[in-house]
Order: sequence, then structure tokens, then C-alpha cells
Amino acid sequence: VSWILFSLLKHESTFIMIVSFVLFLTGWVVVGMFNIISQTIIQLSVSEEQLGMAMGTMIGVSTSIAPLGALLGGSLGVLFGSHTVMILFASLLVFVSVFWMSQSSIRELTDFEHIEWGRQDYWKT
Repeated sequence: VSWILFSLLKHESTFIMIVSFVLFLTGWVVVGMFNIISQTIIQLSVSEEQLGMAMGTMIGVSTSIAPLGALLGGSLGVLFGSHTVMILFASLLVFVSVFWMSQSSIRELTDFEHIEWGRQDYWKT
């Protein structure tokens, strides 16, 4: 949501620039929280022997795909304008988040307190 607001604001005054910057940073806080959660899930669901390979694969794939996302975003920004692209992708992110949270299978996952480290069968079926 902060990225949508950030893209809608025009940088015409110092106040708007500060508000825009705060909204932008708020978006990155959410990204950081997502990274912590995703890495924790991998660490809890992978055995200790395979943890290095799993974390390396996750970091390698995300690092390799990042330039493709930048290329896509930049190309779309040239075609449609940066404000339009920011609103589009921020709205898509909100839609996907709401969709995931509306899925009962995700809400029924085992709580972290009840997960045994290294077990692969803790997901409810």
C-alpha cells in the first residue's frame, strides 16, 4: 500500500518528499519482514544436513531473478510511465497478499511453536 501512495505523490514540496520517503521505507520494512519469514520457514522445514544447499538455492535463485525483474519493470516504465507501473505492481502485490490470506489451507498451517526442527511432514493436509 505504501508503494501505491508513494507512486501517487508528486515531489513538489519538501513535505511531500519526506512523506514519500517514509512511505517508501515502510514498503521495504515489509519486504524485510517477508525475507525473515521465508528464511525461517526454510530453516524449520529442511534438515540440518541440507540447510546450506536449500538456503544457497533460495538466495541464488532470488539474486539471479532480480535483474530480470528490474529489466521488466524498467521496460514497462518506459512504455507506460513509472507511476502507472508502480501502481500496477503494488496493486498486484496487495491482490496476491489478500488472495493468500483468504486461502484456508494457509491459515491452517501448523504454528511455529509446534514445529519440530528438520521435519518435513509438519504441514497439515
